[in-house]
Amino acid sequence: MRKLIGIGGLGSLFAAAFATTALLSTTFDPSCSLQVSNWGPCGFVGKGDLQTPWGWNNATMNANASGVTFVYSQEGHWQYDCEWWTGPANNRKYHRTTHHLGTTINAAVDSEVRRGSGIQNVNGFKLVGGPYSAGGGGDMPAEIADGAPCPGNAGNGATVVAGSQIGEGTVEALYGQYPGMDDVLLWPIEP
Repeated sequence: MRKLIGIGGLGSLFAAAFATTALLSTTFDPSCSLQVSNWGPCGFVGKGDLQTPWGWNNATMNANASGVTFVYSQEGHWQYDCEWWTGPANNRKYHRTTHHLGTTINAAVDSEVRRGSGIQNVNGFKLVGGPYSAGGGGDMPAEIADGAPCPGNAGNGATVVAGSQIGEGTVEALYGQYPGMDDVLLWPIEP
């Protein structure tokens, strides 16, 4: 016996498929200390971007909105070589080592609950700043200049080998958080 999906069932199937790939309304600019947008200096998170993954209805969102927090995370990695010489002038020995430099920033992003006009229901969160801007929450290290002293303890007089630096990438993300719930990745929005 074959089962057929009726038009109503097919519509439900498409609705379910769309619901799992729904577009997020989150906008976020990690350099927001330099500019202002319509949604607040840094961006906006629509209530559905958090309400859906957390399984909250409107009443729960309204009750919990003040406890929702946002965190900006940035992680970067670099590789570079250091070189130095040891020993007396008549018996010099050359040394070269590879080093890895990594850093992570996890900083709170301030937000304000946004409510609909004339309605007390939360409709989202304005992202209004945070300590992640330049100098506030710690910056990613700048590129190390060729010939500069090597960071760390690479050897007495060690310098960075010209052309040896390799950036291994920087990853940035914005998460929504609430105690007892899984963090929600809000930005960047993945296709």
